[in-house]
Amino acid sequence: MEDPHTKQRWSEALEIAEEAFGVEASERAALVARRCGDDEALRREVEILLRADERADAFLADAPGARLRSLEGPAPEEMPERVGPYRLLRRLGEGGMGEVFEAEQTEPVFRRVALKLIKRGMDSREVVARFESERQTLALMRHSYIAQFYDVGTSAEGRPYVVLELVPGLPITRYCDQHRLSIPERLELVLAVCEGVQHAHQKGVIHRDLKPSNLLVTVEGERAVPKIIDFGVAKAMHTLGVPGSPRTLWGQMVGTPEYMSPEQAELGGLDVDTRSDVYALGVVLYELLTGVLPLDTDDSSGAGLEEIRQWIRDKDPPSPSLRLSRLGERAEEISRVRGRDPASLGRLLRGDLDWIVAKALDKDRTRRYASPAELAADLRRFLAQEPVLARPPSLGYQLSRLVRRHRRWVAAGALALAGLVAGVVGLTVGAIRAQQEAESARQVATALEEILGGLDPSQPSGRAQTPSHLLARSAERIGEQLQEQPLVRARLLSTVGRVSRNLAFYEQARPALEQALSLRRKYLGEDHEEVASALHDLGWLEFQEGDYGAARRAFEAALRIHEQRFGPDHPKVAWSLDDLSVVLWKSGEYRAALPLAERALEIFRTLGEEDPRVARGLYHRGIVLTGLEERQEAWSSLRQALELYTRRLGPEHPLVGWVLVDLGLLVRRRQGAEPSRGYFERALAIQEKHFGPEHPDVGFPLFFLGHVERETGSPEVARQIFERLLALRERSLGAEHPEIAGPLVGLGLLARDEGDVERARQLLERALVLREGALGPEHPDLVWVLRPLGGVALDRGDYETAKSLFTRALRIVERNLGPGHWRTVPWRNNVGIVRAKLGDGEAAREIFARGLALAEAQGPEAAAVLNASLYNLACIAAGDGERAQALAYLRRAVDNGHTSSLYFDDPDLDPLRGDPELEGLIDRVRAARAAAPAQNR
Repeated sequence: MEDPHTKQRWSEALEIAEEAFGVEASERAALVARRCGDDEALRREVEILLRADERADAFLADAPGARLRSLEGPAPEEMPERVGPYRLLRRLGEGGMGEVFEAEQTEPVFRRVALKLIKRGMDSREVVARFESERQTLALMRHSYIAQFYDVGTSAEGRPYVVLELVPGLPITRYCDQHRLSIPERLELVLAVCEGVQHAHQKGVIHRDLKPSNLLVTVEGERAVPKIIDFGVAKAMHTLGVPGSPRTLWGQMVGTPEYMSPEQAELGGLDVDTRSDVYALGVVLYELLTGVLPLDTDDSSGAGLEEIRQWIRDKDPPSPSLRLSRLGERAEEISRVRGRDPASLGRLLRGDLDWIVAKALDKDRTRRYASPAELAADLRRFLAQEPVLARPPSLGYQLSRLVRRHRRWVAAGALALAGLVAGVVGLTVGAIRAQQEAESARQVATALEEILGGLDPSQPSGRAQTPSHLLARSAERIGEQLQEQPLVRARLLSTVGRVSRNLAFYEQARPALEQALSLRRKYLGEDHEEVASALHDLGWLEFQEGDYGAARRAFEAALRIHEQRFGPDHPKVAWSLDDLSVVLWKSGEYRAALPLAERALEIFRTLGEEDPRVARGLYHRGIVLTGLEERQEAWSSLRQALELYTRRLGPEHPLVGWVLVDLGLLVRRRQGAEPSRGYFERALAIQEKHFGPEHPDVGFPLFFLGHVERETGSPEVARQIFERLLALRERSLGAEHPEIAGPLVGLGLLARDEGDVERARQLLERALVLREGALGPEHPDLVWVLRPLGGVALDRGDYETAKSLFTRALRIVERNLGPGHWRTVPWRNNVGIVRAKLGDGEAAREIFARGLALAEAQGPEAAAVLNASLYNLACIAAGDGERAQALAYLRRAVDNGHTSSLYFDDPDLDPLRGDPELEGLIDRVRAARAAAPAQNR
């Protein structure tokens, strides 16, 4: 007698083998591994069937299912000619319970349709009930994005069938790639799919198998239209009144694992709701954005059923932008079919799209979008450049999942931090007891114990802590545990706020610092020195977030308190003056900042020349002098600051890095790009060592290194630096921070170098908007955007726009330095050049002559700008036919010895071409350049 268990296993093996022949050969091993799980006997039988089929006769090649069934019985009959009133044309495919044919309907209308017919022999009660359920499901829905239901019936031999709209389309992922759709175009298709799935949900139907092969895209007119097909595993949310409605059996996984939600992967999937379809839509969205699935299915190729379930439930996918960055060479092709390069695609995905996908794929469905409509609404907000509702999961939630998956790791971390906890508590208690505040000490110790005690994963609330989460939790527990000690609470909150700010966790620094200020004002009064200290802390947060007006108000308030309490010469007054000078410098008010910086330095020096605060004063005085173009004095002040910081704090201290950046800037302006490289590289190494590669402070040496690479002939290296800097600042500071303008200008200059003036214009205009919005229309930093933007306008032949931009830049420089300053000459020359382009040669001549006079009065330091003025005057004279005068200007410029602005390529010099004297001058310049270091050419 045949063993029923063996017969059942053989039947199951046959079913798996049939399914394996329905996929590409490269995918069969993974499918067999998933379906067989840990059942080695079942796996062996499937492999026997597959090997036997490979030896089957060639005439069976078009019927893989028939080949396998021939091993246990006769082959099926050929495809019937007709089913009911439909003439079958060809087999399109088959699923677990039915075959799908392309058919022709001749009455009452003529059309091609898809006819799904239950398989012969698949007439078990369960299968028939499921097929009947699908027919009922389809009958409920009428939507332009769902394949239309036409008819149902039963064939002459009693096999049920359903007739659907024939969709001559491609899977959504393949369609998008073949047509090279952009990210916005792909999102528009996802919006349409969401609309169709939402309609199904409103009819009480969950699809449960949403994947690209069930989301076909066809073309109607000139419009791409998605069609959702195959509700074969759909589940009704409400009773449909179908006798013998199918139930998912305990132990079954219904759907496709790669697109399956965690709750659907549970044994039986009994608690599936509309959010499971949202999860599947999130997977499809991820694939459309990145070209790959969220979780690497290769990892599960040898996994059993329970491992696959655990993989679906617990393995968190990387964000789309991060996944793209890890794809190596594949990222190039994936980005290309989306109309971008990997860097720009990564930037587009980073932020809102990452968050939207993360919310759709959240393992906890209570945190997922509740419906496709909610997902679609956030995608529309993204497309409209409006704030999206999705946000990164809270650290508490992420860490609770981390603990569950890595309990051993968390336990080790808790042990390592135990000593730190004891030390922090001991030091805090000791300090407060020294001030005879025993009760405060007890409360602080209790608060710190509860704050850090959560590290123990053996406790019910134990969690692994990151610095960000630990600081946030600390602020929360300080508020809870020290209600009776408001000043101690304020002190600890200040510490939490300062540390959060210095780690660039600005959002959580603000509430801690604001609460500390509020507590001190309430319990100490408006004029207490601790209020001033809190104002300084908050002022620096405002400064780092780019609100320089708020920072100035905070520092001014602190200065008033210090002057009232300590008099005009106290070191705390100097500290306030110094901070205020920095915010005035950043605001472009260099002349107002200088006396404050010098007064602060004078007071600091009363503490002794080796006090680190003297170095602070020297540094801030140096950067203000740099803004005023007083380069010699700035150099001296910054060098003294560097030497003092190095002696007192060591050569690797972050403050040393800051001074190196500003010294490098002066070297670049005085000697050229190459000599400045070492300053910026050393500063970058120091900042990365102390803050890590993602901290905003790393951006400043990076910015200048990008310019060094551009100016020394390495545009691709420069591009990589500016793109890294742009991504870093967008992540840490936000897309609207004024510091975003820096890398945009760098990328704009590179685009102009390459002749892509339109892209250069777009990048530079965005940079200008950011700088103007944060700094105002007259800030000195605007000139570094206005000047290249004017150059782009010149390139485009838009001389009026160029004139407006150059004139505005000159006006700002003159307001900052004064109209008679020789360093206004390059800006004057820009205006003169565009006036000449507009045909106003006399005005241009006057502008160049004024620049020449200012440079001559300055002496050797102004040699470069003097030569630029002479060269421009020579061009005007040559264009006006004044041959002798033009040659005299050029001869004087060459004799002057500074050749960096002498290129002899202006068309206005054409009347002089062939003149022996001109040729001799050109030869002298070439020889001088050949002998000069590369950076001075």
